[in-house]
Amino acid sequence: MNIMYGVLLVSVVFSIISLTYSLDEINLRNSEKDNHIPEEGNKPPHRDTEKLISESVECKDDVKRICGNILMNHEVLFCLNNRQEDQDLTPSCHTLIWNYKVEMSKGKRGSWILKQLSKCKSEDGEYSFNCLVMSKSKISAQSDCFNFLVRYAAVIFSDYRLLGSYFEACRQDITRFNCGHADDSSASMISSHSQGRVISCMESHLSKVQPQCKAELVKILSAQSQNYVLDRQLYFACQTERHELCQDVQPGEGRLLKCFEKHVHHPKMGSECKKMVINHIKAIVVEPSTDYRLDIQCKPELERFKTCRLDENEELDNSKLAKLLLCIEEQQRQGKPISSKCHREIGNIRTMLQSDYSLTPNIVAYCNDYLEKYCMDENRELPREGKTIHCLMRLVNNHTIQSTERCYDTLSMFVREVNPRETGMDAVMSEACGDVGRKLCSDVMESDGDVLGCLLRNVEHNAMTDDCEELLIEINYFVVRDWSLDSKLYKACRTDAKEKCSDIKRVRNAHYNGEVFACLYRHINAPNKEDRLSTKCSHNVIRVMRERAVAIGLNPQLEFHCRDDLASLCSDKVIKENHEEIECLQNKYDLIQNAECKKGLEAYIEVESYETKINKKLLAHCKPMIDTYCKNENLKEIGEGELFECMIKHKNEPDVHEICVAGIDHFQLVRMKNYKFSPDFREACHDDVTEHCRDSESLEQTVECLSLKIRNAIVDRRSHIISLECRKQIKRELYRTIENIRLSPGLYEACKSDVKEYCSHVKSGNARVLECLKENSDSLTNECKQKLFTREKQEAKDVHMDYKLAKACKFMIKKYCGDEEEEDVFRCLKRHRKDEDFDEHCAEYIFKRLKLKMTDVRLNVKLFRLCRQDVESKCAEKMGLNMNKPQAYHGVMIHCLKELYVKKELSSDECAAEVRQYIHDAQSDYRLDVTLKHHCESEIKDFCLEESQNHPEKVEECLKLAFLEKKIKSDSKCFTEVRRMLAENRADVYADPVLHRACFEELRSYCSDVKSGNGRHLAKEKKLKSDCESQVRSRYKMWEYALEVKPVGSVEELYKNIADSPSRSYFFALFLLVIGSIFVGGLVFGRITKRVRAEIKNR
Repeated sequence: MNIMYGVLLVSVVFSIISLTYSLDEINLRNSEKDNHIPEEGNKPPHRDTEKLISESVECKDDVKRICGNILMNHEVLFCLNNRQEDQDLTPSCHTLIWNYKVEMSKGKRGSWILKQLSKCKSEDGEYSFNCLVMSKSKISAQSDCFNFLVRYAAVIFSDYRLLGSYFEACRQDITRFNCGHADDSSASMISSHSQGRVISCMESHLSKVQPQCKAELVKILSAQSQNYVLDRQLYFACQTERHELCQDVQPGEGRLLKCFEKHVHHPKMGSECKKMVINHIKAIVVEPSTDYRLDIQCKPELERFKTCRLDENEELDNSKLAKLLLCIEEQQRQGKPISSKCHREIGNIRTMLQSDYSLTPNIVAYCNDYLEKYCMDENRELPREGKTIHCLMRLVNNHTIQSTERCYDTLSMFVREVNPRETGMDAVMSEACGDVGRKLCSDVMESDGDVLGCLLRNVEHNAMTDDCEELLIEINYFVVRDWSLDSKLYKACRTDAKEKCSDIKRVRNAHYNGEVFACLYRHINAPNKEDRLSTKCSHNVIRVMRERAVAIGLNPQLEFHCRDDLASLCSDKVIKENHEEIECLQNKYDLIQNAECKKGLEAYIEVESYETKINKKLLAHCKPMIDTYCKNENLKEIGEGELFECMIKHKNEPDVHEICVAGIDHFQLVRMKNYKFSPDFREACHDDVTEHCRDSESLEQTVECLSLKIRNAIVDRRSHIISLECRKQIKRELYRTIENIRLSPGLYEACKSDVKEYCSHVKSGNARVLECLKENSDSLTNECKQKLFTREKQEAKDVHMDYKLAKACKFMIKKYCGDEEEEDVFRCLKRHRKDEDFDEHCAEYIFKRLKLKMTDVRLNVKLFRLCRQDVESKCAEKMGLNMNKPQAYHGVMIHCLKELYVKKELSSDECAAEVRQYIHDAQSDYRLDVTLKHHCESEIKDFCLEESQNHPEKVEECLKLAFLEKKIKSDSKCFTEVRRMLAENRADVYADPVLHRACFEELRSYCSDVKSGNGRHLAKEKKLKSDCESQVRSRYKMWEYALEVKPVGSVEELYKNIADSPSRSYFFALFLLVIGSIFVGGLVFGRITKRVRAEIKNR
């Protein structure tokens, strides 16, 4: 029968005997642990009845010289077999030993041997290993047959010609590859056939031998893999390494060979041993079944492998080991269980492949040019331990190797085979990232978890080194191109991908890589909730996005579609070195030309806007702030949706680092580029934007458009057309942007030159630049004025939208105005600003805003709403002004309303009440009267300088006295303004603070039931106290002088002047007297005229 079955038996029985005996001990001498031969039961073997080799003429002297006084033939064979070279035997002894081995292998030699083989006799009477193979599961490890196989395995494997079926099957290949003589003649006995040299040579040509020979050779290599003693070349080459590197490893079950594989690049590994081990590893790559441990540990998985079908792309040119790894990986993806021992064995093989590029034939074949040009060391040799693989990865990362090249595809497939996310750190990674991993990922390393994922999540940590970061990017550049390599992601999102991304086909072309994952993260915040990912999948997608945020190369879809825009917009060397390409694209979003690039970037930003932790740099710079201000009561970070809001809220705290502030500002600016980048805003306002602001794209434009709709509804007292949720969100978005002018791109662009000219000394943040522009509003360019006015209108609606005012008056609002409506809060603050316990800083900003509101009626929502009819029909229309134009009219409209008030021409009492309040506010401080301050600047300097510097509330009284004393020229504009001011005082005593204070008690006593306005309070003739009477007399003089110098332009104006005059009774009496006199005179002269005419008539 064919002897090949004996080979398989050897493989099986050795796995069993190793539980009890040391295989090395079986084959080595008694003086050495590995040379000890176990006893057969409790008795020594019987002496053979045949002629002893030790007493033969041919070998007597050789045996005694080499083995001493050994008698038994099997002991002589063991002794001679434990020598690496056999040239020290005489030719005649060689021939005798060879013939004895041949007969022994065929069961025709030795009575003791025959006795053992008789127990393994086949049904046809032949002694063969076939019978043993068929009965292997029934053989006891304690049986004589089993012991026989153990004893003689090493002898048989010492010469390939003793392995009958192999010898016959491989004759031609042995000759073809020059591995030795393929004959069994005595002339070739002394040739280099013994101790496995031929088998070792044939092993290096495993992929090229004929199928029949390959089948036999695989069986032999598998048996050698189980017990390295059977691999005679390896056994002798690795004696030193066995004791120095693997002394604690128990022999058998392939453990020693795995130990050699693990240390193959160790400095103590000798060149011959290393060569033998690598030769064996290459055989495993070609035919995985030559790896005994893989075969045993993954037996169920390998059975399933028989039905595994790979994609056409994966089948192409790949080794059998590569296909096996891919198939087992595919089984895992499909949810089929993989045993822990198989998973561990697969991990060992992957680590082995990572350590040496030459173990992957396709890399050698397709990447050779790059290897020779870029990856040689100073000795013009290619480094091992994974360094060459990393060199090629680096070339791909910097685009030296293009995605269209075969080398690129080979590396991509290699990464799929070894799957670093499952394997962990290779030797190169361990050297660069070992210390980092132990600091940041110790728990993951101890549990054999996803170390690379952990390191990526901590890439911005202070403990991370540049070398480690670069290696992470190199490896994950390939990993991210197949989303299924992340087992957690794949398991969590397999169903979602099938349902939502089924139209994406897996193709070979590199630019399609990453499409599935890109599709998944586009669905995280899909407008339609039914299209969104499951919670578990969403969490895993976000986790992966955090890991990939390190560099654009880890976002395949972005890198491919944005390559042209990256070249034109972000080619700066510093940007590339710091991996800031994504940040650069975000900053230059408006300049991106490729539609797919823009689409992909939009999807990325949308997720990043909600999941702030994706922005690793931002979190790294802001960690102290987050730890201080953004932890909940359990000292844990608050939810993702709230984290960025918290960061915005606290970014201007004094202890927050400016780098953190800059990072928050940058991300806020990115979100301003498109309203969709704010998930909360998009969800709350999507329908409103679609219906009312379809043409708006940026968040700033959209908010401005919607705010105008809201403001018009408030002013016109109409129902809101913008939904409540959207209105709330608009308020939040406005609040986010009010403290930094850069967060309002339109405003900043319009005012850039003004900021540079007037506010270059002002530090950004806390609304300082915006406040500076307001203070220099008269000097700004028209474009800036218009944009600033639009912002001021937004702030006027709600005091909380005015950052400086809201911050300065936070506690005063809470104390005095907590129950007020939004539009009444400012009025409330103004009412209390002179209280003793009122905050001075708050009062300062209230005064500033009062000045601002005096410039345009539209900055007071309530006034504009109540007086809109008068403003539009009696003021704007006559003056040819457009109230819808975003332009401040610097007090013109307020001045017009004041005149209408004095003339009693306002359309409603509510409007009159608001105007009266404005007049009262303006009279309390000349700086609040825009036109007066402007036109009387020189007069104030000449006559009221001290008051303007120390008591601004007395300036208007000073001007009135100067007016009365005729110091102010009658043809000046200041004269007209003071006269207008006096007219306002005459119309309402409350508009004259000095008179009102002097006559407060009289007004309360005599005029409490008199309605304000139209001079009604002054019409009462009552006895006044000295102070009040003095002030009233002074005012009458001023009013009389104002009337005296004021030219009358019409009868109507004459009537109004008389009606408004304090001496109107006198004028009316005088008028009646004149009319009466004319009437009486007419009667008298009329009679005379008639009489004359009668006389004439009678003539």
